[in-house]
Amino acid sequence: MAGDLTYYGAYEPDGEDEGYEIPEDATTHICEGCGEFLRSDVVVMLLEAGVAYMFNDADIEYQTLLDEDQEPFVPPVFMHLDCEDLCRKDVALLVEDLPPIEESHAVLLCDCCNSSIRMGEKMMTFKKGIITESPRDLQTWTFVQEPGECVGILCIACANAAIETASLDWPHLSQNGECPGCTRARCWRVGRCDCPCHVEHEVQQSEVVRRLRGE
Repeated sequence: MAGDLTYYGAYEPDGEDEGYEIPEDATTHICEGCGEFLRSDVVVMLLEAGVAYMFNDADIEYQTLLDEDQEPFVPPVFMHLDCEDLCRKDVALLVEDLPPIEESHAVLLCDCCNSSIRMGEKMMTFKKGIITESPRDLQTWTFVQEPGECVGILCIACANAAIETASLDWPHLSQNGECPGCTRARCWRVGRCDCPCHVEHEVQQSEVVRRLRGE
């Protein structure tokens, strides 16, 4: 996002917005949609990369996607509710003419394209909650999720569309290192991807992840 940030969003370096002060109830997190600082104790949406699992016919559980060091694979993203809604609507418009990938036994469906999502497949999850100061460390902000599970999910293909639409600092999501085309086709459902670009894209993805980690 270009320009410096105040609570009122990005401003040009000509000093036009000088004099604005960050409100006392502003957090250290910004909305990735509009660039404004998020206020504490105001309901926002948390976007994460995750997977869904269901054990022994129990309720579906959504788990944050972790890397080999057990850290979030991608940085969490926060948005105002209206900015997140606009993001999902933009993705829905991009895929409205594409036929969904349907499976008769599907338990989960993508909010935007209505394609099936299998247990263990990567996706984007949406969780509603507030950002509040940690009671143990007043310099730390904590996301407190509202009761219940995710309020929305996007399949891996629509998640990548959202990453591009909202210009998120996330790498392309793939199930097992597939290229974008094979990711959209869900080629892992029938076997490992043999596309010529598979190895090349796997290297590119590793480079992006290393950059996000600051390595």
